[in-house]
Amino acid sequence: MKQKQILLGVFLVAMSAGQITAQTKIKDGTVTGSSSLPSSNSILDLESNNKGLLLPRVSLKSTSLAAPLTAHEVGMTVYNTHDTADVTAGYYFNDGTKWVRLARGNEQDLRLVGTKNHITQDAGVGSNGTSVGTGNDNIGIGYNSLSSSTTSQFNIAIGSQSLAKTTSGHSNVGIGLGSMYNNTIGHDNVAVGPVSMSSLTTGNKNVGVGSYAAFVTSTGNENTAVGSQALGANSTGSYNIGIGSHSLYSNIVGDSNTVIGSYAATSTQFVSGSIFIGASAHYSGDSSI
Repeated sequence: MKQKQILLGVFLVAMSAGQITAQTKIKDGTVTGSSSLPSSNSILDLESNNKGLLLPRVSLKSTSLAAPLTAHEVGMTVYNTHDTADVTAGYYFNDGTKWVRLARGNEQDLRLVGTKNHITQDAGVGSNGTSVGTGNDNIGIGYNSLSSSTTSQFNIAIGSQSLAKTTSGHSNVGIGLGSMYNNTIGHDNVAVGPVSMSSLTTGNKNVGVGSYAAFVTSTGNENTAVGSQALGANSTGSYNIGIGSHSLYSNIVGDSNTVIGSYAATSTQFVSGSIFIGASAHYSGDSSI
């Protein structure tokens, strides 16, 4: 008690003089064996085992307004007590022109887990941002992306539910809602667009660019679909190229077709080895041009 009274007296005397010019250490006696001197790099050194520093609690108006302060002050730190405009409850510091919020622990979204994997807090196994199994060099951004990973490697999943079923597949890129959702062990595939190649399970080296591009393809290999719903119904066909919206849309098992043009060869289901060029070009038999 006597020590606290002395400290309080020193503080009041200093305040009456208008300023404190010395370095100061304030301790409450809960830390034993420590020095009574302040850190040489600190103007104020606080020491306690069971107490903290309570910063001023204020009601900020917005990040751009200094209020309730009279002006922006570089380094000023406060605790904002409520949500309004573009400020929320929490700690803020001032950079001289505006208030900047100090991030909370759970706001650090993209994090490093395992061996060189980077995922968001709602991605990975369990959709909680903690694991992608024993895989490495994966990136998962978005709810439930890479949520089934066991030994997957070198995958990039961006978008809710992208590559959600991938277990050991590798070197895949899925960008867009549900892109390559059902892929399990397929590798070297690229899907860009919502639901693109969403039914792919074990197919390899396929490319789908556009919403619903090749969205039924399951086990086909080395197909290229560019355009909304290009190769839309292709299931097991391989080595097909469809460029243009709905191009080769109805093909199911045909192989080695090249189709260029919107709605070209949309009614063919089993054709193989054919080339279609031009909007709405029609099928005239296998191995035809």
